[in-house]
Amino acid sequence: MTETADGALQQRKPTQVARNPEPLAKTVRVWLYLYLATSMLVVVSTAVSLALATSLPPETPVSFSEPTPGLELGDFLVGVSSVLFTFVYLVAGFLTLKWIFRVSRNAHVLASGLTVRPPWAVGWYFVPFANLLMPFRALREAWQASENPQAWRSVPVPSLLRWWWGFWLVENTLGSMSFRLGLRADTLGETAATQMVEIVSGLSDIPLVLALVRIVTRLSAMQQASLQRETFA
Repeated sequence: MTETADGALQQRKPTQVARNPEPLAKTVRVWLYLYLATSMLVVVSTAVSLALATSLPPETPVSFSEPTPGLELGDFLVGVSSVLFTFVYLVAGFLTLKWIFRVSRNAHVLASGLTVRPPWAVGWYFVPFANLLMPFRALREAWQASENPQAWRSVPVPSLLRWWWGFWLVENTLGSMSFRLGLRADTLGETAATQMVEIVSGLSDIPLVLALVRIVTRLSAMQQASLQRETFA
């Protein structure tokens, strides 16, 4: 039983709201690996395009509407890989956010006093500036509540979560930088600088995805174990 703000007792019924995160976690891991594979495909395609560009003068003008002579192969590879990457990115992103919502909701079944509600565990990702901290807090609380529902505030934050969020901030910073550089790129030299940032950004996906896969695996297993052994009265 839990006590509400007005002193009334409310029965907790976790079986009505909690769901096993493991099946969804398996699907999320598959799509995260697909995301990583397509991200590396974009990196390779961009590297090929960059290598081809070295044979041309850096002051060569470029245009989004017309292919640059000598770079047709590179542009084709980047275009195809980018379309594939975008599709996988959208699916993987949707499934990952769905998993975050589920583990957050389960965490609220296990423990009381959590500060980030399940809808906002997802919603904060789309709020500028707040997305620098609040998504991390939501997943941190889900982890703590899953490890020790009765005393979740005393659970130390694992370094795995900190590394994941650090990689997330780095990848998003590099992605934003390459986007801004790309908008201003009028010559082949400026485009080459943008591509180098894009390659580094893509490579940063490796530790980011591997850390997230580990989090999905460990948190899902830990949460399901807590849900199975927790006694709700």
